[in-house]
Amino acid sequence: MEKKTSVMEKCSLICHLLTFPIGLLYSLWILLPDEDLEALNITYYPPKQWAFNIPLVALILFFAIPIAYVWLNSLTVPATTSSDLLEDQYTRRPTTTIKRQKGIAPHLPLPEICDLDPAGLVWYPNKSD
Repeated sequence: MEKKTSVMEKCSLICHLLTFPIGLLYSLWILLPDEDLEALNITYYPPKQWAFNIPLVALILFFAIPIAYVWLNSLTVPATTSSDLLEDQYTRRPTTTIKRQKGIAPHLPLPEICDLDPAGLVWYPNKSD
């Protein structure tokens, strides 16, 4: 039986195979003097200043992208006082209620968490205060 390879596996293999040659070329570009590059008939290459700028930009992006992602996520989340954090269109309302008498626990099993009324789970401060 043949195992099918996913697109993700193929893409990761190609990236893995390209990482070494690209890193080697980058290292040669940094370490070899301009005369040696021209002796190898390489006449067009970026300025050596980019050897510092490329890793610096990569490092900045490494830290900036997660911060930007958290910031964009925080714009889409409702406020912490919103009941939308507890209820949405998939929330199921309880069909029966369990009435407790003083000091006597009902002899019914505990309901599932999805069967509980979300409004009863939230403590709202007194609005008269």
